[in-house]
Amino acid sequence: MSRKVGKRLGLLLLLVCLILPGCQPRKSEPNTPESSKLVSEGAGSPVVGCDELPLQQNVTPDAIPVREDVRLLFADYGWTACQQIAALDVEIPSELGANRISTPSSVYWAMANVCSKAIGLDMCKYAGEEVQLEISRVAEDLQERLGGQYELPPCLAESGRALIVRQDDQIIGAWLDQTGRYGYSLTGKSVEGITGFPVEGWLDEVRSAEDTADNFQEPEDVIRAYFSSYAAGDSVSTFRELSSRFMLGHVFSNLDENKLHNVDFQPLPSGANAEVISIVEQANPEQDAVADNKRLFCVKFDLELPANVVSAYSKGMNERFFSMVRTLDKLGWKIDAIGTGF
Repeated sequence: MSRKVGKRLGLLLLLVCLILPGCQPRKSEPNTPESSKLVSEGAGSPVVGCDELPLQQNVTPDAIPVREDVRLLFADYGWTACQQIAALDVEIPSELGANRISTPSSVYWAMANVCSKAIGLDMCKYAGEEVQLEISRVAEDLQERLGGQYELPPCLAESGRALIVRQDDQIIGAWLDQTGRYGYSLTGKSVEGITGFPVEGWLDEVRSAEDTADNFQEPEDVIRAYFSSYAAGDSVSTFRELSSRFMLGHVFSNLDENKLHNVDFQPLPSGANAEVISIVEQANPEQDAVADNKRLFCVKFDLELPANVVSAYSKGMNERFFSMVRTLDKLGWKIDAIGTGF
């Protein structure tokens, strides 16, 4: 091949590479860890502290940094509040002001307020009012720093969250939690560390302070009330028949990090109607059952199901075992578990 032909081929290849985007040379980039380069779109500043988060929780290019007053508040207690993951308009339950428990929401906010009050932010005076809630991540591993105060599954060890409540742009509440489990104060104390009671015991005490005749029913009456209130569409009364342990299990189970708590308690499929046929006490198989404070009943009930409803229950006769517990005399009998067998 002649030198002229070789030069022409070389020029032709160069032109092709300049025209095709995929062939253009890449600009060199500094050898910087990817997490340290991430900034919020439009914010112009890095998301503070989140490069310390586990890989699956790391920030994204459109992450929203926390506001400065939040960052400073949490920093005062040794926490790094970083990426905001949700902002919600919510209503603080009116029950909070009266220290009453009747819904999943009232359970959550009562617990949150215990933690918030520990740093001087009492939300009771805002009960029944609309507020803004911000959920952010914290860079620290809550399980590592606060482990042992609650029994938490390993999958929750890296999901620490900072929760901030505002009204008129002012912070009126703040606490920490782990996705789907109980809260901590910014001082690092659990509900037990603040109140002196385990979570279930604290909730028992709050509930037992309510003056209600329902607290003195026999177990069979509680079971019938559970079914009749649901049939009447009264989910509040149905929920009140549960033990504090059962309530907490419903409120905090199977959550993702963008939710505060489960809302509706629906023991039977929507539109179902149940008629109790019989309630027969059984021998309690629990070896550690406290005498006269734990009882077991086999409940048979006839269930009417709407058409095309998929359910663990069957149309017609059903049988379930109700474990009943009386943790405090003044609280009375409550449903602690419902199952196909014990």
